[in-house]
Order: sequence, then structure tokens, then C-alpha cells
Amino acid sequence: MSRQSTSETRWIWIDICGVRLTPLAEALKEFSLGHDVIHADETPVSMLAPDKGKTKRAYVWVYRTTNFVAQRAVLYDFSASRGGDNARRVLQGFAGTLVSDDFSGYHGL
Repeated sequence: MSRQSTSETRWIWIDICGVRLTPLAEALKEFSLGHDVIHADETPVSMLAPDKGKTKRAYVWVYRTTNFVAQRAVLYDFSASRGGDNARRVLQGFAGTLVSDDFSGYHGL
């Protein structure tokens, strides 16, 4: 029986958690996009580039309901780029009003 490093074990746990939490994330997305109005914004974060020991710019996209609903929700989505395809992927099928800044990535929605 091979002995796993603490780092390997941690990655296995993260993978298992990701798989098991996927239904909850999908339910949150469905709930959020079921509202008439969604606010969206993206913010840069540093991401460690694999095997390079350096960081590069990535983005966390935030989609939230308004303050004027009974149950509020915030949906976070991580992406390695700022391309508008990220917003299109998450907001696919959304038919309500999108409130955002004037970032061109939202223009194709």
C-alpha cells in the first residue's frame, strides 16, 4: 500500500467535495437565474500558474439577486480569463434584466 503525501490527500478531498457539491451549485445557479433581475460583475484575482511558481491574472465572476427579493443569492464563478464567453456560459437561458458595468463582455448577451 503506497503512502500518499498530505498534498495528494488534500487534492483528493478537494476533488471529492467538488463532485459532491455540484448539485448544490447547480441548484443555486437555477435559483439565481430564475429571478427577473441579476447583477453581475467580475473581479481580478491572482492564480498560481501550475509548475511555474508565478501568479497570473484570473477572474471571479459574481452574479447576485437584488436586495428587493425575499431570498437573496450570490453565485460565484471562477475563470482563467475575462472573456465574455464566461458570462454567456453562466447566463445561458437567462431572460431577465442584467445590471452590470459597461464591460464589453456583457454586450453579446
